[in-house]
Amino acid sequence: MNEGERVGAWTDFTVMAAAVVGDTRLDTFTFDELAASSGADAARLLATSGVGMRDETAYQLLSLGYSARETADVVSGRITLHALDTARRMMAVGLGRDEAADYLDAQYR
Repeated sequence: MNEGERVGAWTDFTVMAAAVVGDTRLDTFTFDELAASSGADAARLLATSGVGMRDETAYQLLSLGYSARETADVVSGRITLHALDTARRMMAVGLGRDEAADYLDAQYR
């Protein structure tokens, strides 16, 4: 993995993990620290209630092809799946990315 791919993977991981776990303190760990931690030395974060449901939802959305950022936004409640699907349909019928992006901006909480 080159450095750019590593940064992208770390960003996707932290965005998704924070949304699923419900804790944004993941940015205090580096990729190497988390990869090297195990057993008693493992990095630990408290999960908020509903982590199992958020994890299952994230798994399903990722398997359907939604990006890590889109999945994290839905799981954390910042946007609805309906809004994402509406934006995708807008582009599928020929509206530009700008129109779809403007629609999504208006939908974010």
